Amino acid sequence: MTECRRGVAGVLSVEDLGNGLLRVGGEIDLSCADELERHLSAEDCPILLDLSSVQFMDANAVRILLRHRKRCAELGKELRLVAMSPAVDRVLRLAGVRALLRSGMN
Repeated sequence: MTECRRGVAGVLSVEDLGNGLLRVGGEIDLSCADELERHLSAEDCPILLDLSSVQFMDANAVRILLRHRKRCAELGKELRLVAMSPAVDRVLRLAGVRALLRSGMN
């Protein structure tokens, strides 16, 4: 598990569960967005994300998710959310991208 702590803002944890599944928790904001970027860049597509423990995310996180969704789509694969917290759901809905990233949700 990797953890990002920078000052008082931005506490992010990323745990690689194997088989392309990453569990992300904490806060994905400007101060830790590069850590999420690093983890997603290191993964081969398809990528499965469990965001059920994310308490906060900003537009930087949405941008990163969309960039890696596009990267996987260009390979004929997907970036799929398998779980998300209410905070993530709200941000994705407000950004108008919920349907694009929600493909793995029931």
